[in-house]
Amino acid sequence: MTLNRYTILMLCLLCWPFSVLADDPCEDIRQRVDRLVKAMPSLSDYQLTHGKFGIKDLSARQLDLGGKPGSYKIHYSVNGSQIFEYEWAIKCGDFLGFCDFVDTLSSTKEFGGIYVGMETRHVSELSCSHLVLPSLEIKGFKVQLRDSIGPIVIRDLDNDKVSEIIKWEIPQWTFDCNLCEVCRDNITLPNIYHLTSLDGDLTLVNKQFPAFYDEQKKYILGQYSLFKSEGKNYSNIYLNSCSIDYLDSKFKETLLSLESFAKESENINSPVDSNLTNTSSQCIGKMFTVQKGGVNCDFLLNSKGLLHYKNKKVSEPIVYEHSSDGAVILADFLLMYPSSPSGRYFYIKGCRHLSNGDECWLQWLFDSNLNKFQSISIGRYGAHPEIYWNSDDRFAALFYSDEGRDQINILDAETGKIWVFPDWGNHDSNVLDIDKKSFAWIDSHSPRVRLVVVSNF
Repeated sequence: MTLNRYTILMLCLLCWPFSVLADDPCEDIRQRVDRLVKAMPSLSDYQLTHGKFGIKDLSARQLDLGGKPGSYKIHYSVNGSQIFEYEWAIKCGDFLGFCDFVDTLSSTKEFGGIYVGMETRHVSELSCSHLVLPSLEIKGFKVQLRDSIGPIVIRDLDNDKVSEIIKWEIPQWTFDCNLCEVCRDNITLPNIYHLTSLDGDLTLVNKQFPAFYDEQKKYILGQYSLFKSEGKNYSNIYLNSCSIDYLDSKFKETLLSLESFAKESENINSPVDSNLTNTSSQCIGKMFTVQKGGVNCDFLLNSKGLLHYKNKKVSEPIVYEHSSDGAVILADFLLMYPSSPSGRYFYIKGCRHLSNGDECWLQWLFDSNLNKFQSISIGRYGAHPEIYWNSDDRFAALFYSDEGRDQINILDAETGKIWVFPDWGNHDSNVLDIDKKSFAWIDSHSPRVRLVVVSNF
């Protein structure tokens, strides 16, 4: 189903100068969402986890009928009792622009949120997506920015009072071939998500909606039939940018992709299947990896880069680096060093798969008891694979090579502090080196290592 048919009226064909968006409509919405959140009161945990948003005044959606841009009256209620109300004044762009749009969002749990974005005329246009969700940490509401998720729409496809968040992916070939916007709107590959946590986690649920994908297939087949029936005249619709054979192959490829999309689903909140992954108790003292989108030893690194441990969020998206154009590049996997003897502490590296091998230089210490995830630094690129924990579960020794000479890094897992020995800045590294194989803990606070003379004094 296309975004036009399924979700929205063409709202911004008539917009008035007194309600014009700023030059950057996404920045304008960002600022107004921040004001909305600041106006919301502090609430109890129960009110935050059992409340629902509603839109009182929907007359603003009738712009296509000649009405002026009005406002959304947003209200928040708990057990039928209204807690607060806020009026959101709608702003629009010029004749070819956009209008901002607010909709309620229901999760798979008992809490609710708001989606704020852009009301667009075509699937390919920006949506400036934001989620406003309750936060137990701040006893109020926070903003989850979803600009990167692309054009989305909120619907309840199966009438179960849980919102489906539909993201539309447009095949690149439709742009390369200069297809008209209306044509592109009928050739989309949707993903369907549910909101599953207060942290804004979205869970892929495509497999639950086969009828939706059957309907979408009809629209793509409709465009394909038009292509077949028009024959040589088809170039009049598609601007003659691609050959007939190329378009034919791309239509078939897109239909196959749609079938693949329809079979995809994930559920990060389901109990871990012991036949598919190890549990944390089985992983104590072992090195293992957690791939993006995968689960291992009770750790999950989801597709958005969020790390979870035993279904609790551990980190914000793990960004490995930014590309030259500023795009975010997430870590491909995490390298988990053998934990402390009790399984409480983990030294972790963030890594990327590159054509010339894996690269790992991000480093963290994770305290599973406190769910504390902090950045640390052992050398420039992280420690060697060996780690030596002491008997009282607090200190670990790790090695790092600096200019060809090994150094011992003693990590205090309780505080995150690190001591380095030797400091080659104050020792002649051409004379002494460390035999790291000789390292041992004499007792819980006394490490021992053998120094080797590598040249004459």
